[in-house]
Amino acid sequence: MLVSIDTLRADHLPWHGYPRNTAPFLAALAERSTVFLDAVSTSSHTAPSHGSMLTGLYPSQHGATRNGSELPDVVTTLPEILGAEGYDTAAFTSVTFLEGLAKGFDTFVDAGVTEYELRHGLADQSHRRAADTVAAASAWLTERPEQDPFFIWVHLFDVHEWKDQAPPTEVQSRLDATGLSGSALLDHLVENRALQPSWFETEKQLGEAPGNVDRYDGNIAVVDAAIAELYADVSALPGGDDVVWVIVADHGEGFTNHDLLGHSRHIYNEQLKVPLLVHASHQRWPATTVTGVVQPIDIVPTLIELTGARTAPTTIAVGSPSLAPRSWMPLLRTDSTAHAVVDADLLGERFAFSERRPMDEHQRSNGWTGGETRALQDMRYKLIIHDESPAEFYDLLADPLELHDLADEPPREFMHYLDLLGTHDMLLRGQGAALDAGVVNPAHLDELRRLGYLK
Repeated sequence: MLVSIDTLRADHLPWHGYPRNTAPFLAALAERSTVFLDAVSTSSHTAPSHGSMLTGLYPSQHGATRNGSELPDVVTTLPEILGAEGYDTAAFTSVTFLEGLAKGFDTFVDAGVTEYELRHGLADQSHRRAADTVAAASAWLTERPEQDPFFIWVHLFDVHEWKDQAPPTEVQSRLDATGLSGSALLDHLVENRALQPSWFETEKQLGEAPGNVDRYDGNIAVVDAAIAELYADVSALPGGDDVVWVIVADHGEGFTNHDLLGHSRHIYNEQLKVPLLVHASHQRWPATTVTGVVQPIDIVPTLIELTGARTAPTTIAVGSPSLAPRSWMPLLRTDSTAHAVVDADLLGERFAFSERRPMDEHQRSNGWTGGETRALQDMRYKLIIHDESPAEFYDLLADPLELHDLADEPPREFMHYLDLLGTHDMLLRGQGAALDAGVVNPAHLDELRRLGYLK
């Protein structure tokens, strides 16, 4: 099972050091799972990131570089690979603009909101709530043949809508009882997350900072409760105690960091560092913590190795072996004792590569700068290059919040990162152009406008 949580910053979860328990079910599940602490998304935008999870390719390689765009026929997807092995495959998304990623799914159920309803104000929201998406997925699971294996993707969108969707009162009361709140929480976020409390009100007219933090955290709790319900429903099925779960976010959220309230515009790590855990309900391997860079493109080779699938994924050239997707199975099947810390370097040297969504006139009018933007990072340094503005270089050990750009007087390692990123970037540009990457299905334009992605 693949469960993706839209717009969830890793550092707002308790196992990443957040000082309130925003996700009690997932926190308990993490204690029985392999938890990856340094997962980096391929994009700060929804469709490109999910496309990478389903293909094992970077956005410019799989072509779905914008919300509403589609995967091309030449790209083989994970549901196609597993479907060839006899798996029933289904996806339940909480929006409609992800249907371009439906390739290979036997069943694909989106939010059920039509373009006509959005255009004429007949729908009060452009997404489906987590509880409803989970209910649809659970209904499919109970109706399918028990003897057939299955692969299901469930996408949950509530955290994305934190600005407009207040969590229930009881959720907020529980949050306040599980850790820091109010001024103590704000002080922590200012000191440790570069939060600018006045920015919510002065720049976005969203009211005072505590209410905004509570809305974001409260919607995390709402999604957590929905996943708990899904886990219970799956566990009650015949064979439900023999299921592998991959739970991941597509990207994070700028929370006044780098003068942004939102995502897509930047590829700083508050928008790229995502929670990721792999859980085997049958306890097939010990619970461990993995440090070191991994990326969601690794989901495809991992599940292929886990299932023994014989169809190969699409393979496209990358700039270095350190940028190629790789299976996590050696990390999952480690001989370490339970709750040991495992280094992802066991798989070899790894860099994470990320792309900003392509910039167009809508973004320019909203203040975007830099043109095409790419990033390369490992556990020590991060390089960001732009077509239309100077490069940025950060020492992540000394400056994890990326506040002090070293590009004007870079350390000697700068040229190595520049060479590696430049080579990889040039390859991807050609690959993306060949696929006509990023063409948006017109059927989704109204939904994307409603969500603020287009004018």
